[in-house]
Amino acid sequence: MSGYLDRLDRWIQQHQGLLQASGRVHHSKSPEDGRDNKAANLVVLREPDEVELLLWASGEAEFSYGPLPAGRRHITTSAPWSSSTIC
Repeated sequence: MSGYLDRLDRWIQQHQGLLQASGRVHHSKSPEDGRDNKAANLVVLREPDEVELLLWASGEAEFSYGPLPAGRRHITTSAPWSSSTIC
């Protein structure tokens, strides 16, 4: 992994209690398959809102937050990480 992704892992470990108290937490990473720009995804879901961070090994990131669409109860993520679901 990269320095950025390693730092995110450490930050999540250090703040695990706070994150879990804030809502349902999901963290996923790119598989170790030789990709150049691996990524990590962190989602905290506290209905009706969600916060999502997508961080690449290059240091680029996307952050989004706000209410979930009406009626939506789960988030499914896929590539570049292995598939996962938050329910």
